[in-house]
Amino acid sequence: MTTDPDIQRLTRLFGQGAFAEVAGEARALLRTESGSLVLREILAAALMAQGRPAEAEIEYRAALKIDPSHAPSHYNLGCALLELAADDAAASAFRRALALDPHYAKAQERLAALRLKAGAISPAIEQFQSALAIDPQLAPAHDGLGLALQRLGKVENAADCHRRAIALDPQSAPFHNNLGVALQSDGRDDGALACFNRALELSPALYEAHNNIAVSLEALGRFDEARAQLRLALEARPHYAEAHRNLAQLTKYRQGDAHIDAMMQAAVEPSLDVEDRARLGFAIAKALIDIGEDDAAFDFLAEANRQKRGLISYDADEDAALFAKIKATFTPENLEKFGGKGCADDAPIFIVGMPRSGTSLVEQILASHPLVDGAGELDILNDGMVPFRPSKRSERRPLLEGADFRALGEQYVRNVRARGVVKPRFTDKAPLNFRWIGAIRLSLPNAKIVHCIRDPRDVGFSLYRNYFAAGGVRFAYDLAEIGRFYNLYRDLTAYWKSVAGDAIYDLDYERLAGDQEGETRRLLDFCGLDFAPACLAFEKTERPVRTASAAQVREPMNDRSIGMWRRFEARLQPLLETIEI
Repeated sequence: MTTDPDIQRLTRLFGQGAFAEVAGEARALLRTESGSLVLREILAAALMAQGRPAEAEIEYRAALKIDPSHAPSHYNLGCALLELAADDAAASAFRRALALDPHYAKAQERLAALRLKAGAISPAIEQFQSALAIDPQLAPAHDGLGLALQRLGKVENAADCHRRAIALDPQSAPFHNNLGVALQSDGRDDGALACFNRALELSPALYEAHNNIAVSLEALGRFDEARAQLRLALEARPHYAEAHRNLAQLTKYRQGDAHIDAMMQAAVEPSLDVEDRARLGFAIAKALIDIGEDDAAFDFLAEANRQKRGLISYDADEDAALFAKIKATFTPENLEKFGGKGCADDAPIFIVGMPRSGTSLVEQILASHPLVDGAGELDILNDGMVPFRPSKRSERRPLLEGADFRALGEQYVRNVRARGVVKPRFTDKAPLNFRWIGAIRLSLPNAKIVHCIRDPRDVGFSLYRNYFAAGGVRFAYDLAEIGRFYNLYRDLTAYWKSVAGDAIYDLDYERLAGDQEGETRRLLDFCGLDFAPACLAFEKTERPVRTASAAQVREPMNDRSIGMWRRFEARLQPLLETIEI
């Protein structure tokens, strides 16, 4: 018969990390005490601690046969099922635990994490908050809430959540890593790197931290160090798709490169989810393009895009309706009626256009000027447009009536300055801000708008061959949808030129590559800036760059990517047949 001393001894051994010994003794005791719930739980916990979740699942189910109403056993079963990637079954176990004990905060937190993983961000936030209402000291719920808020772009709020989690559990490496990701996304690389390094001190095997260090180093132009960190991540986890993808972006491949074989091996790893298979597909395609195996590269691209598109909710008709309503709202009459009431600040330079049209290059040129800060791709203007976005509700009233465009402009500038942007002028290179040129004209009438233009076939192929970590480029994973979005973009920008042409400068990528100095001088003149020689040596400018073009803008001007679409013309017909050239 199991006695309290037996349980106390097993508990003490467990605390000492002697998991194999605990499992052996628990099994021995269970031969005569098979109906002991406590022994089943101890054995299962020891198996989990040894990384044997399949065996732990068996023991937790045996425990539930002893007492089906034991909520902790349902919760623990759910945790084992999570380790086995059985998310639906895990969720059922957590829900059963909550049904038995509505105040089971840990079960609430695990369900919230599963919702976040499935992309249900708002429900996840509500459930994390429910868990914290039950147990404000539940560190994983603070951390999970931070991850959810970060997905909404609420970076500072997210960082605060991660800090609370760390205060409750300072030894958690993932919490430090997640705080680093929040700081990194806000451009605070020094703080982010400190967090990632602390995470690795606590858990040297935390491969995600190596990858995240590499992301910051890449943004800072420290490519050799970034590659070294990515190799460390892959040593720890050879099929880590995101590290493969990031390393591919920083590598110019030659025939026989060992990393190509490593990616091919990782691509057949059974445990990879669809997102990771897509990441690897884009990475392998990039390598094969480098070595000239174009047909095989496009095969990988087509499959990776198909996989990624299946994970995205996108409806081109919604964009078409939005663009039509924007034109119907920012009419010439309304631009005149509501003009003259905006913020007079002339600091902003908006760089807009199709993604992959050269916006990062143009920002790097301007940010090389001594009077200009390159602020990167900002969500500030897009977030500020929420009150003015056409919607079914807004159709009942004039959309612009009562809008305080001066306050909108002033708030925009304050928000940018709060990010440490101090020079007299600054760039905002969120390409999709082309949608809001009308609002820019009303809220910041003295701002400059640089519209980047590039051959739509090169733009389309460049979109199709890139994986976008952020969610804004949802139309990029289907050739026909790329073409349709391009048509919508071209129609809207033509409209803006017709109503506000003097405020918009068209900068042609091909002309810039062919006449770097002449086009640079004309660009600076439009922006009201004196010529600065540093703008011609933009590749030497040290500043963070956080786009897919981070490596390209560290190189001198070149025309290597011009006309690349022709290598794949036969495979690009859905794009070529859709775009209106």
